Parts: sequence; C-alpha cells; structure tokens
Amino acid sequence: MIRNDISAISGHAHWLVLTACVLTGCAATKPMSESWSSLTKNPDAAPVVPWNWASAIPERVPRAELVAAKIPSQRLAQWAPELADGDIRLASTGRLRECSIVNVEGREITNYGELSEVVTGLQDVRDVAQVDYLERNQRVAAFELSVSELNRLTHSIAPEQSLLRVSDESNPWVLVRDGAVRCKVTARVERTRGLLHLVVSLCNCEASDQPILSPREITARCDGTQLHCTNVAETLDLMYRPDANEIEFGAERLSFAATSETTDYLIPTNYRRLEAGLQQRKLLAMPQPGMAALPGEIYPGPSLLGDARALSGFLLQRELLRPDQGEKTGWVVFAGEVLRAGSQIQVEIDLGSGPRKIDFVLP
Repeated sequence: MIRNDISAISGHAHWLVLTACVLTGCAATKPMSESWSSLTKNPDAAPVVPWNWASAIPERVPRAELVAAKIPSQRLAQWAPELADGDIRLASTGRLRECSIVNVEGREITNYGELSEVVTGLQDVRDVAQVDYLERNQRVAAFELSVSELNRLTHSIAPEQSLLRVSDESNPWVLVRDGAVRCKVTARVERTRGLLHLVVSLCNCEASDQPILSPREITARCDGTQLHCTNVAETLDLMYRPDANEIEFGAERLSFAATSETTDYLIPTNYRRLEAGLQQRKLLAMPQPGMAALPGEIYPGPSLLGDARALSGFLLQRELLRPDQGEKTGWVVFAGEVLRAGSQIQVEIDLGSGPRKIDFVLP
C-alpha cells in the first residue's frame, strides 16, 4: 500500500511537466487564471470548500526593534582581535566596551530587528559580509565576517532576551534562543479543517564543531485544549476528506517528538484512497493546494499531489544540527476541533534546556 502510494506521487512527474507546458501555452492568449479555470472547470463538480487560513499573531513577546544592536565586548574581541588594543578599550579599566552595529553590507542598522532581517537575507547569498560599527569616539570602523560568523555574532547580542518578535518579509516570527540554538517560529491556522501549521527554522550558532540535537520537543494548545501532532497521511485526510474528524489519536500523539519518530510519519499512505475519493466526488481539481501554494502562483497539477509532496518534503524531524549547515527549516502540523473557532494558541518548544512558551492570538 505504501509503495503504491509513493509510486502514484512519483508517476505524476511527467504529467506535471506536460500540464505546466499546456498552461504556459494557454497563457500566451489568455490570463493564467482564466486558462486554469477553463482547464479545471467541471459543471458537475460538488462545491469546493475554500481554504480558510488565519495568521497567528505573537502575543506578549518583545519587539526586536526595541533592542539595540550592540556588539558584546567579548564577541568583538573574538571576531576582530586586532581591535582589542585600539580605541574600543577603556583606558581606566582595560575592559572592552560595547559598540553599536550601524551597517551590514550597505544596509543601515538601528536595532536588532533590522540586523536579524538583514542577516536572514544574506543566507545562501553571500559568503562574507562587511560589518560597520560605531566606536567610542563616534568614528565608524569596519571588519569582515563570514555569514556563519555573522550568524553567531547576531545570536550573541542581547542574550537576556530569549524571546523576540522579528519580521521576515513582513511576516511576524518569534525568535527563540536557547544556548547555541537559534529558532524562529511562525504559525497559522486553517479554520475549516482544524489545523495548526507551524513553520520552524533552526540554526546551531555554536563556534565549535559540536552537533546539537534539536528540537527536543514541541507541543501545542488552543484555548487550553492540547492538540495532536499529525503525520503526512493524517494531515492529508483532514485537508481532503470530509469525515476526517473521525480520526482517533492516541495520547502519545500529543508529542511532536513521539509522532515524528513513527515509521510512516513522512509517507502519504492514503494517497490512492484520497485521490479516488476526490475523483468520485469530482473534486480532484481543487483551486490551489492548501500547503504548497505560493501567493500569486498557480500550481500546475492536482492540489492533493502538491500538498502530499510538500508535506513529505517539509515535515520536521529532530536532528543533530551542525554549525556549518546553516538554517534548517521545516513544518510541524497539529490538529484539533477547537481550532475551528479558537482564539488563543500556546506553543511550547524545547530546544535543549527545557520548554519555552510562545503565545499567539488568532484574529
């Protein structure tokens, strides 16, 4: 059964290429949206229940824009030891003072939020970045760092702020810092299916080569009710099967750590059955995938296929994070009837030294 479902997903590859070519050809004379509509229009199809995503807004988390982007003295000496004997050392104490970062690769920096956004944008784009800082005498000086070193330097700023609200392409994220591990979390809820979709980005900012196992655990609640962590098949069921609320979860499924280690966690074992059910109900041509769709983009194929592929490729599992691998991003999905009308989300994430609570509010 599992092998057949995997073959079914892989077997659509040539069809996807053909569909993309057909859509491109149609777009030469008609708008893309009109072309897609004409290709998928079915007068006998049952009404499609549209996706109803609501972005979760972080609550009671300090904004990173209120934190100064100052280089800790010990870090400055580590990254630029040649500066330790210069103007940044206080003559009376021999102690290095903090210096403010004012520019990174031509982008003006006035706070930690701007620094975090710039550093995120440099990932996989630049190998080395120039950092300008303001000395005690208000003179601007500069030094160069690799992007991985800049990651570690950014991680070391304001260590007392373990939770910060940051922005990434105008989307609200919560930055969680625990020892050498930096984690960013954003959340949204699908109201009609009762799904919580977490996007989690992890990075090992340790200077040594020591790998770190993370995340240790993730749990979630909505209005005080604990939610169940779902695998690929269960998520697809909840998205594409009307009676999916009959799924029964065991107590162990409240845990991401336990769920993500099951043998079928990443396998769409129900793909054939769901595809047949959609064909029978004449709903195979859903407007867009619920998980795989990008704003302004038309997915060139069945939405079920797009979501099956996306979930199989992006669902997060625990792993040993290495300092040299950069950011690791994945998804965690939770389910619960309470999400259909709930207003408060609480996520607990353990990066290594115990759970940290993140509160979200739903509009």
